[in-house]
Amino acid sequence: QRMISRVVDATLGKALAEAKIDLLGEPEITDVSHNDGKPFVYTVRCEVFPAIPFRGVRGITLPREKLAVEDAQVDQVLGRIQEQNSELTPVEERPLQAADFITADFSFTIDGKKIEDRKDAVLELDASKDPLSLTQHLVGKSPGSEAVTYETKLPEDLPAKEIAGKQASVSVTIKGIKVKKTPALDDALAKTVGVETLEALKTKIREQLQNDLNMRARRESEEALLKKLIEKTPFEVPTSMVQSQAEQLLRREEWMLTSQGTDPKEVESQKELLQERSKRNALEQIKSFFLLRHVAKQENLHASPEEVTQKIQEMALRSGRKPDEVQKDLSQKKVLGELTWDITRGKVMDKLLAQVKFKDVKPSKNNR
Repeated sequence: QRMISRVVDATLGKALAEAKIDLLGEPEITDVSHNDGKPFVYTVRCEVFPAIPFRGVRGITLPREKLAVEDAQVDQVLGRIQEQNSELTPVEERPLQAADFITADFSFTIDGKKIEDRKDAVLELDASKDPLSLTQHLVGKSPGSEAVTYETKLPEDLPAKEIAGKQASVSVTIKGIKVKKTPALDDALAKTVGVETLEALKTKIREQLQNDLNMRARRESEEALLKKLIEKTPFEVPTSMVQSQAEQLLRREEWMLTSQGTDPKEVESQKELLQERSKRNALEQIKSFFLLRHVAKQENLHASPEEVTQKIQEMALRSGRKPDEVQKDLSQKKVLGELTWDITRGKVMDKLLAQVKFKDVKPSKNNR
């Protein structure tokens, strides 16, 4: 058996190269014949990369939205920074008002079963996110030793389906009042996130948001171009690969739906639709891979060792780890090849998109 392996290793690569066979996956060696005095003969069964009649991107025009960051988007980010730096400050005893925060002993029960029971809980009186109707029943009350108790019906659309729409008994003992102090929009706030002035912070936020918009526009252009290329480049792909990818996509989508609180019975009822969508997406993904790999080979585009090293260093910087630790982790998880392909794919898309004609269009409402 060892002798057969040595002969196959020594001859298979050359035979495939001479036959110009682009091997896909591991070959299966069968029908080995090595009788004395006769040539060593064996049969190779293997899947090969499909022949792809790629004719370039000539004639393809894609819409391109010129996306610009609006002042309101910058203000939203500034608002989040203010919120993150807000503090709760105790106030003297007075009747509760909407938007107050309270320190309280709090519990509620459903059908005689205690669902939650907390001491010194901090609760916000905000009617817009108040399934237990705390705001309605506590505004105007003052801190004291007497518990405020009441009955309320929980909303029907609660994520916790087992208690949605049920009657709850609530008990709240108010111990103290706090109000939120939001910092001013000034240079001092900017310094909390490592920027010297408010204007510099606004500029940085705008640049980051614009970069996000540019990346989204790039992804949309890539998806649109690949869709058109697949439509105009008919070729077959291995059924086994499509099936494997479809199963993986289906498992991922089922898990996402379940983790988002969708009832397992509802997920099961959608199984046929999910399977069809997974199969369609898998076929598109596999065809995209083969097509881009073909262009990469045709144009001699590949990720250099230096580019892979740079990417690993960037990942290490973002995660606060050493580059060799990141590389070891990628190797152990067997995804270093995916990182390398991601770099190559980017080069291929750069090459293809540079040849596409773009037609500027007004931004859609969803992208504003």
